[in-house]
Amino acid sequence: MGSLNESTLDQLEELFAASPGASPVLFELHSPDGSVAVMQGAAARDSKPELIESVRQICGAQSIELVM
Repeated sequence: MGSLNESTLDQLEELFAASPGASPVLFELHSPDGSVAVMQGAAARDSKPELIESVRQICGAQSIELVM
């Protein structure tokens, strides 16, 4: 994913709001200078395959990593 814009953030917000659950969501943001920021989402979400695929469609195939 090249960059986040307001439309992408809105899509993610709607998607996550519709998927409450027990899995925390973390965002790892990479800047062009190589620095990385990690942000935790406000609430836990359901990690069903449908949610994961929707995030991939919005942000790109390599944009999501599941950590157990």
